[in-house]
Amino acid sequence: MRKAACSLLLFAACGSACGDGAPAGNAPAAAATLEVKPLLESARVYVDGKAEPWWRHAPELVVPLQGPGGPSEVRVRATADRRRLYLLVQWTDSQPSYGDYWKWGAGRVWSMHKGQDGFAILWGPGAQVDTFREQGCALYCHDDKHGYEAKSSFADIWFWSAQRSNFLGHLIDSELRFGKNGGLRPDRTKPDTGNIANENFEFRGPLYVPMRVDPDPAKLSHRVLFLNNVQRFTLQHQQHLNRQGFEVAAYVLRPGGGSLADVQAVGRHEDGTWLVEMARDLNTEHTDDIPLGDPLVQQWFSIAVWDGTHGAEHARSGPIELRFAR
Repeated sequence: MRKAACSLLLFAACGSACGDGAPAGNAPAAAATLEVKPLLESARVYVDGKAEPWWRHAPELVVPLQGPGGPSEVRVRATADRRRLYLLVQWTDSQPSYGDYWKWGAGRVWSMHKGQDGFAILWGPGAQVDTFREQGCALYCHDDKHGYEAKSSFADIWFWSAQRSNFLGHLIDSELRFGKNGGLRPDRTKPDTGNIANENFEFRGPLYVPMRVDPDPAKLSHRVLFLNNVQRFTLQHQQHLNRQGFEVAAYVLRPGGGSLADVQAVGRHEDGTWLVEMARDLNTEHTDDIPLGDPLVQQWFSIAVWDGTHGAEHARSGPIELRFAR
């Protein structure tokens, strides 16, 4: 099997999370503060995409968003213990979109359909904290003004996808590296981990299909595939493709490892709302992660949310300060 280059996903994510070609001056400018209160001693933490009652102890910050491809606001809560930071994020979305897939059409050819609900956090580097406080992600991706062209530092990007990461229990951690050899790339991972691109060698259709393709004409969609439940697509599957509208996921899911998978994240869609719960060690000791939790160091971030029905269009926030209660 061929391992999918996670960077393909991340480049798309950064385009969605950080840049749509809008001038930097049009970025949301109002700064906000997310207060991180200590985790209640009585709290039993399960990263499962549920807002347990103990989350009410954490102050909620309503963050306004700008952009055509997402909600008008996102609600964020944060808490921490001595080891980990926990985040709870919620936004409205009437219909969940679970990602990219191949579809068999009337012309007896495959076509790629793109669109997934997603969420991203871009953590600004301490070396550029003053500029990031003013511009947010516009510092890196808007108006073709990329901060990494001149700095030997990096920004940490957390990317959650309703399809490509949510079913794995972790988001895709990545870095926007600055300097001569800068660019966006996934954090380091372990061998034989990470998602696999489901495309044949001619890039004209899927390479894998579910182990069992349901013959029921009403069950055409196979938007989520796991590595332990797929088989190579063969001519024997052609009988199922006679049904116009047959769909199969464009990625085969396989858990990541190492720094790429060090942020737990699980989301649930209920009653027209996405709720995503996240947890990460304050200091992972990975060189491609930004340390969190030091009261002497200002931490700033920005948020992007996109609705899969709008493709790569997204809504984004202004800069937000993460402030730990003393």
